[in-house]
Amino acid sequence: MSNQYDPQNIIAVSNKKALEWSMAQKRIEEIFAKFSKYSECPPEHIKIELENELQRMWADLETYKIELEMQNDELLRAFRDAEDVRKDYVELFNSAPVGYLILNSSAIILNANQTFANMVKTDLAQIYQKPFQNFVAQNDVSDFLSRFKSYFKNPSDKFFELTINDSKRDSIVVRLEGRKKNISGFANRSPAGERNTSVGYDRTERQNDIDQEVLLISLSDITLLKQAEEEKESLKNLLLHARKMEAIGTLAAGIAHDFNNILFPILGFGEMLKDELKQVQDMNRFTNVQDKNSLTKSEQIELVAKPNDMEEMVDSIITNTLRAKGLVKQILAFSKNSSTAVSPLYLNLILTEIIISLRPVLLSDIKIVEIIDNSCSMIIADAQQIRQVIVNLINNAVDAMQDGGGTITISLKEDNFKETCHDTGALLNGRYVCLSIKDTGHGIEKEHLPRIFDPYFSTRPKFKGGGLGLSLVHGIVSSYNGAITVRSEPGEGSEFRLFFPCHTSVSDLQQGLIKRKLPLGSEKILVIDDQVSITKVLESMLKRLGYTVFNYNNPKSALNFFKDRPADVDLILSDMTMPEMSGDDVAREAMAIQPDIPIIILTGYSEKLSSEEAEEMGIKGYLMKPVSLTTLAESVREALDGD
Repeated sequence: MSNQYDPQNIIAVSNKKALEWSMAQKRIEEIFAKFSKYSECPPEHIKIELENELQRMWADLETYKIELEMQNDELLRAFRDAEDVRKDYVELFNSAPVGYLILNSSAIILNANQTFANMVKTDLAQIYQKPFQNFVAQNDVSDFLSRFKSYFKNPSDKFFELTINDSKRDSIVVRLEGRKKNISGFANRSPAGERNTSVGYDRTERQNDIDQEVLLISLSDITLLKQAEEEKESLKNLLLHARKMEAIGTLAAGIAHDFNNILFPILGFGEMLKDELKQVQDMNRFTNVQDKNSLTKSEQIELVAKPNDMEEMVDSIITNTLRAKGLVKQILAFSKNSSTAVSPLYLNLILTEIIISLRPVLLSDIKIVEIIDNSCSMIIADAQQIRQVIVNLINNAVDAMQDGGGTITISLKEDNFKETCHDTGALLNGRYVCLSIKDTGHGIEKEHLPRIFDPYFSTRPKFKGGGLGLSLVHGIVSSYNGAITVRSEPGEGSEFRLFFPCHTSVSDLQQGLIKRKLPLGSEKILVIDDQVSITKVLESMLKRLGYTVFNYNNPKSALNFFKDRPADVDLILSDMTMPEMSGDDVAREAMAIQPDIPIIILTGYSEKLSSEEAEEMGIKGYLMKPVSLTTLAESVREALDGD
């Protein structure tokens, strides 16, 4: 803006003109008085000429007065226009979407707009003459100070990002950009007369102002942009994770198929060996007393005890084989999001099994206390998932006590939710089995508690394993219409409580408790599997059940046999994944030969054919390897007997 519109200049000019007019008037009056004194008796023509001259002078002064008044009005209008422009500029300056600052070479704030004041939640008057680093987050202060001097010298085409704090210690991320300028009006003198370049603009000292170099700074709030970038990076990582899981799922499918084929003979022969041992034990019990009397006491004990010891070892083989089967199933469930098979189960039995298996591997300074009510009702869940949940929570408790040891208290009881469980509103009123896992570890910070069930949130050091993760634990428990809560105080440990709806169906309970005899048969069964070990164990299991078995490791040869002798086959038991022909192709060709032939598909893992698709094709059974003797006996009998 030109200096002629400066309000101070306008007022000064106006005052000067008024003073000149006043002095001119006074001078005229003096002239009139002088002429009046010395012209009492002058010649007539001199008097007339003098009066005329005075009249002309007076007229000129009147004209000058009018011009002065017009100029003064024009200056006043210019002053008002300049004031309006100034107000518009100030309003625009303060309402800008970015923060504006003027910093001197020492990073002192010489001027700021309201937007910056809003950013730091501070009154504008409290910002002037303050060092800018006062508003920079503590972690960024040293970086800002080290970079500011070089930035002040050459800010062109440069910017840097930093975090600033407001008066409430909340943080935002800003992008700082600036340009250098020589500007006057930011220097005056201190009361001592010394130059002071660190004070604010003072118009009353303009005569003492000098030009100085300052930075005109703009601050853009990029907090949301940074969050968006972080979310983008997180989504990118999720995409990479999804692709990795897809690859793992493909790999897991192949491993599952082969591993289940390996487990099948172990389970099948293990169950048959257990049956053989029972027969040996029965024979030992009814051995001729006279023969027994001929043995020493220790030999008699060994004769009876050895089968018992062997039976326990076989039971361990069978149990661990079934657990391995469940583990493969769990791997497939997580890698492919496949559904799990739920059934009624007792939590106390699973807890006891887990505690027994974990005690030997726990640190010596970690103690487990059990408060388990064995009379709790059953729940409906997948046993393998429940094992994973419990082991994950116990591992978390162990991690929380790594430094100084402590106690893990595991309790199980049945309670009425309405009366005892007030800290979760996610459950319906009713009876629940409540599992509590409590530790005496370091606890969880209050600011972390609301996020512990968020996906990918962890307070553990980077690259340290995190088990299932509490988000997956929460998802599993919720999928069974249950809930999980946490109580924790820093330094006092944590307690996780899991609530599962009680299952008290008498029919289901009896079905799980009553041991039924294996259904037998005498029909003829065609077994097809490319693995010799599988056909061998299936032959042994089916013969034990009374069936006649025809084994084939080549599906085309098996179909040729069936085509030639359809009357000799009452049921076909076929593997799904084979090199030359898949199980569903075998089923189609067999049913083309004899439409009503019962067919059961066995598979270690297959994405090609699901149990629902098999049922639609007319296949009578769909079993996952390894198959227990009981499951095989019931499935074969059910397929042969039909509806």
